[in-house]
Amino acid sequence: MSCLKELKLNYNQLNNLKKTEIKRLKNLESIQVGFNNISTLPNNIEELSKLKVLNLGKNNLHSVPKNFQLLDSLEHLIFYRNHFDSIPPEIFKLTSLKELDFYHNNIKNIPDEIKNLKQLEQLYLAYNQINNIPISVITLESLMAIYLHHNFIIAVPNRIVEMQNLVFLDLGYNKIFEVPDMSGMPSLKEIDLQENNLAEFPYELLENKNLTHIYLMGNTFVLTDAEKEEMEKRQKELLEIGVRIYF
Repeated sequence: MSCLKELKLNYNQLNNLKKTEIKRLKNLESIQVGFNNISTLPNNIEELSKLKVLNLGKNNLHSVPKNFQLLDSLEHLIFYRNHFDSIPPEIFKLTSLKELDFYHNNIKNIPDEIKNLKQLEQLYLAYNQINNIPISVITLESLMAIYLHHNFIIAVPNRIVEMQNLVFLDLGYNKIFEVPDMSGMPSLKEIDLQENNLAEFPYELLENKNLTHIYLMGNTFVLTDAEKEEMEKRQKELLEIGVRIYF
């Protein structure tokens, strides 16, 4: 089936993708083989030169072949629930990437080489072991969504306020003790900082008129009775204009 463009084989018992199959399906633009038992990728995978979507979520992968970096049409790459200890360097050669998903792995840091992914719009790195956000992430001008919840991050870089196109920022379930003033971020609509170690209530967020959802539950800040009363009043006022704040 040499004209085949899309192949979905999620939730099966596949152990691998064969070299011969790759050779015969060179026109594929989308492969979804999530929730299988794939542990290695064929070393001729670069022959899928038209591939735009590759879903390898919930498999047994921990590395990619060297020529993986030649999949230069790839826009959406999903390695959800695999066994990666780091993001393979080959990934940072895929300059057409718009979505990168490494949810539920064992990644400990975000390499500076991520700055090469200038088209990246969505970054999914939740449920890993990451302890900081490098400046190289902040330089990604196309980035609209960052999901880094359930990691070990302790601080948010001040320069995050430079991210003019960021819409969604999820840093819940980390160890963050303070955040910069993000009231001037023009595109930010939703921010999640729940279950961190914030000692002070980030009042500046209430000044960002573009925010529609603010999650702050489970932090360590202590509000006086008067402050609680004022916040509950503000909460009702904000709800009337479509802003939801949870604290």
